[in-house]
Amino acid sequence: MPAMETRTAERPRTAQAPDGIRDVSPEAAALLRADAEPAASAHHRAPSAPAAIFNRRRPGFLARWGTVLLIAGSVATGAVLHSAVQRSGWLAPKHPAVTARTTAQRIAGPITLDGPRGQVTLPMSTPVVVNVWLEGCADCQAAVDAWRGLVQQGGLDLAGLPVVNVAFGGARLAWAMDNGLDDRLVLDPSGGALVRPLGISSFTTFIIDADGWVRLRDRPDNTGFAHRVAGAAKALASGPPQAPAPSP
Repeated sequence: MPAMETRTAERPRTAQAPDGIRDVSPEAAALLRADAEPAASAHHRAPSAPAAIFNRRRPGFLARWGTVLLIAGSVATGAVLHSAVQRSGWLAPKHPAVTARTTAQRIAGPITLDGPRGQVTLPMSTPVVVNVWLEGCADCQAAVDAWRGLVQQGGLDLAGLPVVNVAFGGARLAWAMDNGLDDRLVLDPSGGALVRPLGISSFTTFIIDADGWVRLRDRPDNTGFAHRVAGAAKALASGPPQAPAPSP
């Protein structure tokens, strides 16, 4: 019995080896593990930088250049369409604000208009101040009030230039007289004589020279209106008119 106990005590302990191999000594198990670990680490090792670059999926030649061509084509198409729309006038405001400016607009040929004050032909033999308005126009009212105030206060120095009032559609003479808009009052019934050709959408005051060129386009309720009208009237009354350069 003692000998058996000694043999049992001296018997090497067993250890769990990799892959389910049993009953091996600790030393043998350690060797088996050492042999197995390099293979596993090699199998799961991350690829090197060059391998990662070469193995990365790249877009094909047609895909890359197709994208470039698509972008270039879209830009070119947009530019062509924008240019065409600009030429067609679609981008122009339908009712541009009336601001003081010298324009290259011109009355095309002599235009004869009739009204309660008689008949007027434009352009006249001398420069002329022309008011174009519509009775009852809500947007015109501020300009009507401003013109009436200037007339009543004597604040308009027109250097002797005649004044013509052109009513779009029709107008009551009594209303025009109350607002100081009855001088040489004539009508543009359909708007085809001045309103449409000059793009008028609200009360507008013009100074037009003897050749039909628009020298000033303004509005009575604009700040500095009286000063600008007086300056343009004096300049035209004191010297021969010169045609403005055409608009680009």
